[in-house]
Amino acid sequence: MAWTHQAGAARSSDMPVPANLRSWEHHESRSAILGMQLGYEQAFDAGKAPASLRDCIDAVDPAALVPFFREIMGRVLTPAEIEQTERFWRSDLGVHYADVLLARFRGRAGVVSPYQPAPLNADEQAQVDKLNGSPAWTKLGEETSRRRDDGELVMKTPMMALVRACTAKGG
Repeated sequence: MAWTHQAGAARSSDMPVPANLRSWEHHESRSAILGMQLGYEQAFDAGKAPASLRDCIDAVDPAALVPFFREIMGRVLTPAEIEQTERFWRSDLGVHYADVLLARFRGRAGVVSPYQPAPLNADEQAQVDKLNGSPAWTKLGEETSRRRDDGELVMKTPMMALVRACTAKGG
């Protein structure tokens, strides 16, 4: 696979948080966009998507889904829970965990990550497990994986808008 744009970055820290975004906004949006990029790369490799669409998706700004995540987090999380999330993604553990997730995500797509972070140690894993089980992250996970009345994932709506924009450009 030919990795381009954000999908080609070796480490999470290779994709610094823009000054106008908070860490959690950057992480959530970037992760979702990376998933789209990997998916369209696989579709291209399988002959199911044209190169123009793959290239357009590769060029999508990693912050494109920030408004979606900002709206969800502002609706389902308290200000204290948002701050807890922000502190985590800015912490050394949060940065390391982002690297681990990035490598794991690539592995699931059948790609060897150019950077293999050390696995989380037992203490780090316990902290991540505690956070993943927290009310804030539980609410966020439930909301982003919620299905609309028509059965589609809520998350699919903003992602399909990006695909439609690419298709309109000739992608």
